Amino acid sequence: MGDDEIREGGGLTDIFGAAAISKEARQLVHALFSPFTEELGQTLADFMRFARAKNWIRMFEKSASMLNRAGFQAKPVNLKLLVPILDKSGLEDDEDLQTKWAGLLASAAAGNDVHSAYPTILGQLEGTEARILDYFYYERARSWNHAMTEPKIEKMNEELGISVTQFHRSMQNLIRLGLCIGKPREQQTKEDPIKTIQQNLRKLEKKANSQQESLSVTDVIYGMQDGLHRFADDSKIIKPRTITLTEFGAAFVKACGGP
Repeated sequence: MGDDEIREGGGLTDIFGAAAISKEARQLVHALFSPFTEELGQTLADFMRFARAKNWIRMFEKSASMLNRAGFQAKPVNLKLLVPILDKSGLEDDEDLQTKWAGLLASAAAGNDVHSAYPTILGQLEGTEARILDYFYYERARSWNHAMTEPKIEKMNEELGISVTQFHRSMQNLIRLGLCIGKPREQQTKEDPIKTIQQNLRKLEKKANSQQESLSVTDVIYGMQDGLHRFADDSKIIKPRTITLTEFGAAFVKACGGP
């Protein structure tokens, strides 16, 4: 057995069973868990025997690679962060989200500021939403205007292969999680249709009185239709919506990108 591949090395690495794990990933595991070996060793061993082992190994490999590239030595991670990261990441099969989990773990192991809510938030994201966040984040870095207007959103959807339905569903979740904020469509004051109908009828009644004539059924119908048409025609009063990544959202994306 070479140094680059450990199958059953004793101690903490026993929790991986027959799975191959590199030397760098093994070192990361020791750094993360050594303060809690006695308390968590058997529990982790039980978990690792199940399907989560495969996803955890991938995450440890990616995290170790990120730490090495950035020149950081792994440090123990507070259980408040470590446990939810392990709990939720072990169930994730999406490649993009696995990379996010690895980045979040690497950021925490590097000693970077990682909010305790990040694992919960990441566990509620779909792969499409992660790609949207990345796009918003890098667009934010490229432009002084952080707002994503409709033309930018249409371009993003085309580049990422996201349908309009997918985008709107994703935005509802991202806004709910506090990662993005949507500025509603700005509207001019919409005319009340009832008020418009009443005004039209008063004008017609005044005209009829001046001519000493009574209002016809046709006049009444015209006044009502005009008011309803104005109410239904929104095309002239709607302006594009803008969506912005919040400061909390930007910090979250950065943390999930690794140190």
